[in-house]
Amino acid sequence: MSLRMSVVLAALAVGCGDDEPMMDAGVDAGPMDASPDARMDDAMMADVGADVGELHCASESLLIAAVDPMNTVTIFNPGPDAVELMGTGWVLCQRPNYIQLEMIEPGVTIEAGAVHEYPMPPAFFDQGDDGGELALYRVASFTNPDTIRDYVCWGSGRTSSRLMTAEEAGIWSGECAPAITGESLRRISGTSGTDAASYDETGTTAELSCP
Repeated sequence: MSLRMSVVLAALAVGCGDDEPMMDAGVDAGPMDASPDARMDDAMMADVGADVGELHCASESLLIAAVDPMNTVTIFNPGPDAVELMGTGWVLCQRPNYIQLEMIEPGVTIEAGAVHEYPMPPAFFDQGDDGGELALYRVASFTNPDTIRDYVCWGSGRTSSRLMTAEEAGIWSGECAPAITGESLRRISGTSGTDAASYDETGTTAELSCP
């Protein structure tokens, strides 16, 4: 990553604290629409149904597939349609920092059943293998359980506000996944992604895919 890009990302990835204005990370973006249905078009939230074979493939949302702190975060598209990220508002949050996926890397389209590996935003670098958390939001309304789409925490890194929102949304329960001992924390195929048992801290689990 170039020095210029690092500076830009570091400047953008700020502000998902509870008392911060819910702002798009783009310049002069103004307040975002925080309604639950904001910008949720058919391509983004396709109903993939529950008969696709693997539990994770029944999700109607993009998912966090893997986290390599200070290096990368991998996003998975379980749906039947490609997802073009530009102009759609998907937000990655590690309280108190946030950034839209399209600002990390513009022009990304994640094909159906495919993953995309993003560089970890520099402002998220205070997280490490011993502890951290990441949340994926449909829009930047960070305490709204209707807008959070995926959440994972590991080791000792969770914050009460993001955890409470994930619990209220029904996408996390119980303790965090263990501290990372391998190259990454990876979601295990066929799991719900809602608890520690859904994640492999050794980084050896196969990449997510769908039938």
